[in-house]
Order: sequence, then structure tokens, then C-alpha cells
Amino acid sequence: MKKILAGLVSAALALGCLALPAEVAEKLDSVITASAATYGDFEYTVLDDGTVEISDYNGSDTSVTIPSSIKGKSVSTIGSYAFLDCTEIKSITIPDSVTSIEMGAFEDCAYLTSITIPDSVTTIETAAFRYCMRLKSITLPKNLTCIDAYLFYECSALTSVKIPSKVDSIDSSAFENCKSLASITIPSKVTSIGYDAFSGCTSLTSINIPDSVTEIGRGAFGDCTSLSSVSIPESITEMGKDVFENTPWFTAKLKKSPLVIESGILLDGSTASGKVTVPSTVRVIAQGAFAAKYNSKTDSYTSWITSVKIPSGVTEIGYGAFSHCENLTTVNIPSTVSVINFHTFEYCLSLTNVTIGEGVFYITSFAFDHCESLEGISLPSGITKIDMYAFNHCTSLKSIVIPDGVYYIPSGTFRACESLESVTIPEGVQRIDNEAFAYCAKLKSVKIPSTVTSIGDEAFTGCSSIKSIAIPSGVTSIGICTFENCSSLTSVTIPKSVTAIEDCAFSSCNNIKNVYYTGSQSDWNNISIADNNTALNGATIHYNYLTNVTVPTAKISQTYTSTGTSFTLNWGKLSGVTGYIVHKYDGANSKWVKVKTVAGASNTSTTVTGFTPGSVIKFKVTAYKTINGNTYYGTTNDYLYAAALANAKISSNYTSTGTSFTLKWGKVTGATGYKVYKYNGSTGKWVLVKTVTGANTLSTTVSGITPGSVIKFKVNAYLTKGSTTYY
Repeated sequence: MKKILAGLVSAALALGCLALPAEVAEKLDSVITASAATYGDFEYTVLDDGTVEISDYNGSDTSVTIPSSIKGKSVSTIGSYAFLDCTEIKSITIPDSVTSIEMGAFEDCAYLTSITIPDSVTTIETAAFRYCMRLKSITLPKNLTCIDAYLFYECSALTSVKIPSKVDSIDSSAFENCKSLASITIPSKVTSIGYDAFSGCTSLTSINIPDSVTEIGRGAFGDCTSLSSVSIPESITEMGKDVFENTPWFTAKLKKSPLVIESGILLDGSTASGKVTVPSTVRVIAQGAFAAKYNSKTDSYTSWITSVKIPSGVTEIGYGAFSHCENLTTVNIPSTVSVINFHTFEYCLSLTNVTIGEGVFYITSFAFDHCESLEGISLPSGITKIDMYAFNHCTSLKSIVIPDGVYYIPSGTFRACESLESVTIPEGVQRIDNEAFAYCAKLKSVKIPSTVTSIGDEAFTGCSSIKSIAIPSGVTSIGICTFENCSSLTSVTIPKSVTAIEDCAFSSCNNIKNVYYTGSQSDWNNISIADNNTALNGATIHYNYLTNVTVPTAKISQTYTSTGTSFTLNWGKLSGVTGYIVHKYDGANSKWVKVKTVAGASNTSTTVTGFTPGSVIKFKVTAYKTINGNTYYGTTNDYLYAAALANAKISSNYTSTGTSFTLKWGKVTGATGYKVYKYNGSTGKWVLVKTVTGANTLSTTVSGITPGSVIKFKVNAYLTKGSTTYY
């Protein structure tokens, strides 16, 4: 019967209509492929160690005794699903030769009321007694070390269980829906209680969790509708979501305060509102503690908190703690926290201000997923790992600096960060995985570190503002759709190490003009280029391109000579360069325009002409270096603003009355006005005596002059643009 079942399941798996855990599939596969012999009503298999596994039972007895040996070989194992659905059996005796009871061994033995398990058994696997709905009591062997998942699931008649002293974990759903279970004794070596472990145990009235337990999984005691007494130790470092949901104990706590706190654990704060200050006594915030409640009728989430202040004593913020808190705007993560857990702030749509303490070293998957108002976030220098989709769909995020300790950027980390313009990736990063920066439409440039050896599929797909990209020399393959729809991409540097360009890698990159390739033409022809990369065909391929050339930054001096329509620019000399290029900024088109090339490293000044009087021009100078016909350029953040404004010329004709002078000067085109100065011989300084507004006002009278004195005057034209004045 078990073989027929296994065959049906195997067929279903082959058709793709049934999905089972890998462990279950493996056990079923062993049932299907094993060559079994028979011994009475038993089928058995001889194992590699020479012992026997009972693989099936085909009898109809109500009381079954499993033999200790078959044909001189010791029976050591009750195999997976060996007694599955044996509804006739009421009692089973297992010999002390047996050491292992495998997955689902007695599952669905609906009339089984008693079973004798010897202390020789050290392993009882997942779901071994699942759906044994009439099993009232059981003595577990003393050498058992784990209560496996679903072990007594839906054993609704089970009244009491004593956990052996060597057990260190009670796994997921182990006693779920054991509705008659009124008492449970956990000894002191248990360190973890899995999710839903005792969920639905409606007869359980009290629970004393020992000090050894450090972790309790989601819903472990949920729906225990008679549970009114709970003892939680201070040893707990991780607490799941809704551990005591729908229990009298939890309901009573919630009536007293919207922040349910026990033994330093904040179990729930989902009904809190406004600005929340977590008490200083709290050290653990449970999974989903503040998570918004989902309303299936309205298909919406409800949460009222707007800010959360977390004390420095908190060491753990659980999985999804603030999930879907759509009104939360501000939160601080203290330095005592080391990990920002999975989904912690996902869909916090209003979150704009996050402070992360220096103790955080790990940001896990989906931690800030869909935090659509988050414009910027400062990551501590101690962070060494950021997991996949951590900042997925943070559509307002404008810039990010990844700390030096991070060595790879996982899948989707910054996917769909539509406002991201700037990202700093440190040297040391080795991988940029699938979709890492996909659909970052405003990302204009990104420098991929030289340490990167792998760039995943769709890593930069949809980055429609990137103009150039340089792939490091350690990369061997450009993945599927890596740069698809990078429609502004004009320049690509590809190293000789690349042997394959996969399908759609440069699809819809129709503006690529230049490909700088570090290998020869013959090397390029040997690259395997897949379909949908026609954008490369129209580009100019520059072979034997060198990428390891460093060009220093030119510094503009803050001196120049203006005649009103020209400037003499000066800059510092740079060794080892071929020359310099002078650019001016075209404000109308938001771009830099080359106005002059100056050959020679020693030539550090030039005059640029043709400017409209009264204009203000932004200049920069870039050094360049030419090697083997290829030109490499430096960078500069050193800009000079210069005004096209001629000097004012004082006329030699003026009228004096003895105590005043009427000064006259020539018109300076484009000037906002003029400033008149007289020289103070005793201090050696020029003193402003009058400001004249208007380019056409070309005279003024200066009074208060001592008769018989000789005064030295000068007039400066000035130009005001915005808040800046030029002379």
C-alpha cells in the first residue's frame, strides 16, 4: 500500500502538480527505489550497515509487535511511512534493537492508542505520529535530543507529555492542535521552541518556560484558549510574532497597556498610536511587535504609530517588527542592536528619517523594502553584509554610500530605487548580483570596483540615465539583460577577460557609440556574443585600450585678466600629462563645452575669448594623457566663476571747487554699476566713498575734501548676478 502511495506521489511530482519539501521527496524516493523483501506481514530492506529497516506493513492485526531481528539481522529502523494509514492498529510494541523512527512512520494511524518506544531510540523524525488522533499518552525515549517538526500534529487525544532531559529543541508545529494536552513539562536543556509548536492546544492552562530557552518561534502558543498563566524567562533573545495570540493571558495584558511587555520582551505594540517611546526595561522587541494589522475586507493595513524611540538596552528587533506601519516617519536603531532583521521596516511608506547605530553590522533581506519616502540613509562603517532586496523600491532614495566592509551586493538590493542618482561601491566588493540596481532610472554614473569579478543578470537593466560603464578586468561574462534598456549609454569599457556577452546584455542600448576593449581585434572576434546585442554592432570598437592610467586633477588659480570679452585662466602644473582641456559650462543645455586644448604639461595658462560683456562664465580645466593613440582624462571638482567685465577708466577732465570733485569715467558695457574709492595714505588702504548704480551713470561728485590736498581716486565697475557680485 505504501509503495502505491509513493508511486502516486512520485507521478504527481513528475507532473509538477504537487510540491513537497526536499526531505519528504527524498524519503519517498527511498521507498520507491528500495528493493524490499518480506517477513510475514512486514516488508523490509537490508541497510548498508547490515541492519534491517522495516519499510512496510501489510497486515490487519490490531496489536502489532515489531520483530527485533529478521533472518539473523538486527532491526534498527522503522522506515519512512512504514505504517502510514494503518487504521486497524491500536497498539504497537517496538523492540530495543531499534534506534531510529523515520519520517511519517506511523502517520494517520487513526486508531492507535498506545505505543511502546524503547530507550534505544535516539531519533524520531518529522511527522512520525501526525494525525494519530486517538493516541492518549506516550513515553518518549530518554536519549531523544529533539522533538521534530509536526511530530504529534493533530494528535487531539494526547493529554500529557514529558519532554526527555536531553532534548534541546522543540520544532515547528510539534504539538499543534493537540487539543487535549493539558500539561507539558519542558526540562532545562531546551533552547528553542519552534513556530506553532503548541498552537491550538486548547486545554493547556499554564506554561513554565525554563531559563535555558533563548528562542520562541512565531505563534508557538497561539490559540491556546485556556492558557492563563505564563512564565517567560529573561534568557529569551529572540521572540516570534503572535506567540501568545488569542490566549487569556495575552488578552489580559493587552487590556492594561497597548505595549505588552514581559521579562524585558516587548511582545506587542500594534495598538499603540502617535509617538511611541519604548521603556528602558525592554531588551527584545518581538517579531511583528508593531506590525500593522491586515484587514481582508478592506484589503488594507491599520497602524497608528508615527515615531518610535528605542532605548539603548534593546539588542534584538525581530523579523517584521514595524512591517506596514504606513504612518511611521521616524525611528532610531540604537548601537546595541547588531542586525536589522528581515522585513523589519517593509512598506513603511512614510518613513523618512532612520538613524542606524554603529553596532549594526548586518541588514537582512527586505529590511527597508518599499520605504517609498526614504530619501537618504547613512550606513554605519561597521556594516559587512547587506542582504537581497534590502532597499527594494525605495523610490525616493537619492544617494547611498556602501561601507568598506561589504564584499558583495546581493540580488535586488537597490532594485527600483527610481530616484537614486549616486552610489558609492567600495573596493573589495566582489559580486554585483541579479537586479542589484535594476530600474534605477536616474542613476547617471556608477564606478564598478576593480575587485568585482561577477555582475549578475539584469544587474543594471532599466538604468536609463547611465552614460558610461567600465567593466573590471576580473569579469568573464556579461550576464543576461545586464544593461538592457540603458538607453543613455554611449560608452562601454570591456576587459579582455570577458569571454561571453549573454542574451540581451545590451538590448535597447541604441546610443552606444564607443566600446573600449582591452584586447585585440582577434580577441574581440572570439567573444561569444548572444542574441539581442545589436547595439554593439553600430559602435566603434577601440582595441588594445588601456584602463590603468591615472591622470591627476588640474587646479585652477583664482586669478584671471578680463578685457570684457576675454579671460586669461591659470592653473597648476601637472607632471606626466600630455596637456590640458579648458571647458566652459553651457547653462542652457546643462553640459560642459570644450573651448580650448592646451598641449604640453608646462603650459599652464591660456586666454579664452568671445564673451558677451556682463556675462558670468563657469570654467574648469581637465588634464589629459595620450598613450598608444588612446586618450585618458583626469577629473576636477575645481571650478572658477569669472565675470566678463572691463576695467572702468577715469577721465582726466574733472571740476574742483576746493572741497569737492566731480569724477567722470568711461562706460563699461554689462556693468550693474560703479564703486568710487579714495586712497588713505596713512593706512595704505582704499576706502569706498560712493556706490553708483546703473551702467550709464558715468559721473559723481565727491565732497568733504580739504582745500590744498591731493586725492587719489579709482573707480571699479561691478556686476551683480544673483547673490554674487563681481568686480
